[in-house]
Formats: sequence, C-alpha cells, structure tokens
Amino acid sequence: MFPEQLSEVNYYEILGVGINAAEPEIRQAYRRKALMYHPDKNPGNAKAREIFHQATKAMEILTDTHAREAFDETIRSNESRWKQVEKWQADLEQHERDEQILDEMYEGLKHMVDDLLNDDDE
Repeated sequence: MFPEQLSEVNYYEILGVGINAAEPEIRQAYRRKALMYHPDKNPGNAKAREIFHQATKAMEILTDTHAREAFDETIRSNESRWKQVEKWQADLEQHERDEQILDEMYEGLKHMVDDLLNDDDE
C-alpha cells in the first residue's frame, strides 16, 4: 500500500482548528470559512464552492459527538498505518544497502580468487 492511499480528508485542517478544539471554536472557524468562500460571494468559482462544501462537511462532522469520535479514530488508525509504512520503507532501504554491501564484498572476493588462481598459472 502506498502512502497516498492512506490519505484522508482532515476536517480539522480544513477549518484550521486543532484536534482538541471545542465546539464554539469549530463553529467560529466554520463561519469565517463560510463567509470567505460562500458560493454567493464567489459566483462561478468552483474552487470556492468546493472549499465551502468541505468546510460545511467538516463542521457537520466535528460538531456531532459520535461522528467526531469516529473521525478521530480514523485519524489515529491512519497515523498508525503511516508509521507502519514508514517502518517498512526504512527496513527496505536498509535491506537494499545491505544487499549492495554484500554484492560489493562478493565482487571483491571474486577478484581476489581470480587473482590467486591466475598467480598459480604463472
């Protein structure tokens, strides 16, 4: 699995609040985003409409206790997966370095044996 497959929408980032933000802070952050990106204030701007809809979804999720708990669990799970992927990548890189060292040692040993065998022929 590639890291980009683990990515999820982070509703906290969309609203610019921390994971421990209280509901009033979430609602205030939503109002700021909604005022800035509301489709009526940005007619024809698809990006503004998308941001507005993301902010609305974020506010809905983060102000619903059960939905927020489920979302927080998803974030924790994704963080755990990211750590596992990073560990696998580090292990793979170490394995590749070890393999390169062994290949270099093998080539060196092969040349030594060839040199010894060629010295006996002389």
